[in-house]
Amino acid sequence: MRGLSTIRTRSEPRSVRVSTRVARIDLFPHDFLNGPRGARDLFCLAGSANFQARKDFPFLFIDKTSRIVVGCGGLHRPRWAVPVFELGFWGRSSLVGRGLFSEAAHGLANYAFSRFGAKRVEAICDDLNARSIRLCERIGMQLEGVLRQERRAPDGSLRNTRVYSKLA
Repeated sequence: MRGLSTIRTRSEPRSVRVSTRVARIDLFPHDFLNGPRGARDLFCLAGSANFQARKDFPFLFIDKTSRIVVGCGGLHRPRWAVPVFELGFWGRSSLVGRGLFSEAAHGLANYAFSRFGAKRVEAICDDLNARSIRLCERIGMQLEGVLRQERRAPDGSLRNTRVYSKLA
């Protein structure tokens, strides 16, 4: 059965079951697996501290069968007055198209609604990122609008940003 768990230290076991193929969801940056162990440990401790302080809620997506990290995501930029969270996600490109990331993102959104009483979960993605757009639509998010020429790409070109949301 898939599940979610927060970043944790050895003394902090924590798990929330949400699905069938991902064993748990914890935290890591894109270069997490290739970085030095000390840096990974510090990153995980910072993620755990942010989670406990209710500032940011990062997760790793770990395949239940192979036990490998297949992606990451989180509930970011909480606005507790509503409450609202930004849903972020990233997956290994070699593993896309299997439904893992849709299931994990859907689980994170549901976690925001059930655990934190969220009224709204947002996802912000590049207008040209077809996979993220499809994922948002697949998990029931609605396109609210496109922010035109809202930011610059690494090459200096102007890019559009899509804003999706799902309400409780």
